[in-house]
Amino acid sequence: MPQRVIASTLILALALIAAPALAQQGGQAPQPGAAQQQQQPDPREQEFMQARQRLQQLQQELGQIQRQAVEGSEVLLQQQEELQKLIADTMEENGFDARARWDELNAMVEELQSGELAEEAQQEMVQEFRSKQQAFQQAQQQALSTEAVQQAARDFQQDTLEAMKKLDPKTDQLIADIREQQQTMQRIFQSIQQERQQSSTGG
Repeated sequence: MPQRVIASTLILALALIAAPALAQQGGQAPQPGAAQQQQQPDPREQEFMQARQRLQQLQQELGQIQRQAVEGSEVLLQQQEELQKLIADTMEENGFDARARWDELNAMVEELQSGELAEEAQQEMVQEFRSKQQAFQQAQQQALSTEAVQQAARDFQQDTLEAMKKLDPKTDQLIADIREQQQTMQRIFQSIQQERQQSSTGG
């Protein structure tokens, strides 16, 4: 399976930036209600968007270091290939044909990028792609929850992190900065949600 199947999972695991409330919201800023849309925008939402943009930049930089570290090591490349195979095999043991579904998703991307689809057909395919992608991600997460995959992932993550630190001394600071941005987003999200809940119960 291609490296990007697990790349984002590894970056998040390396950074240790899990935030349940944000994960449930997909990292999106809370959307204003109809009444709020007619008022001045909440400055906290702008702050949230800025923090999210900065977070994405930091994750991209960390991901680049990770790719360089892995691609520069035959040992890590082999370890990554074995981990990807284990994930795919576990997904298939759970009844999900990971390899066939991945090929299907790639084919849909190529068709969408070809520019040959009519607008309506393109919109329908985008919806279908999102549905299939979500199913793939759910099956992948289920595989990642098994002890064998978790242990293999931990070993690979630790070895990769050590290689990243040797390659670029900024790695530790990037991880710390990612945590900080994630905490900022979580704080803003909770602040807005609490205020809206209070307004709702008070009204």
